[in-house]
Amino acid sequence: EKVFSRIESKDVVSWTSMISAYENNGMPEKAVDTYKMMELEGIRPDEIALASALSACASLGLLDMGTKLHKFAKRSGLISYVIVANTLVDFYSKCGCMDQALQVFDNIREKNVISWTSIILGLRINSRSFEALIFFRNMQLILKPNSITLISVLSACGRVGALMCGKEIHAQALRNGLVVDGFFPNALLDMYV
Repeated sequence: EKVFSRIESKDVVSWTSMISAYENNGMPEKAVDTYKMMELEGIRPDEIALASALSACASLGLLDMGTKLHKFAKRSGLISYVIVANTLVDFYSKCGCMDQALQVFDNIREKNVISWTSIILGLRINSRSFEALIFFRNMQLILKPNSITLISVLSACGRVGALMCGKEIHAQALRNGLVVDGFFPNALLDMYV
């Protein structure tokens, strides 16, 4: 903050650095305030600034501001960046707007593991676990899931009692050496319980 305040002519990179630093360090209010200050200074955000601001809006449940940022992303062409689209999926999911999240997801041209994981987790947290499992099956036809994807799917399996699906994921994780990875053992325990 001290260094940032001493910069005389702040460009998009310096603003983006502060916005993303606030968001990455659990200070979404400061991220949103800094984004608003950047707008007032007439600086056009880049895809990282926009994604960080959207993530902060998701943390704070700021649906109106996030929707405005979505419109800006469409107008400016920033929605074509997968980081922006993925963050929009996460934003709408966390705000309970799954129809919008699904619409954004459907429009992502080159979906990556984060795109798929975001929609799977979004469906799961919005009590649409059966759909989450369907999306997971579709993802597996295209991409190899990572441990975060598998944790999200295990949670969906546990939610709907899909024991066979959970066992398949457990076996897949064993084959890929993911069983000791981070939160995975806890997700397995939760699913089996």
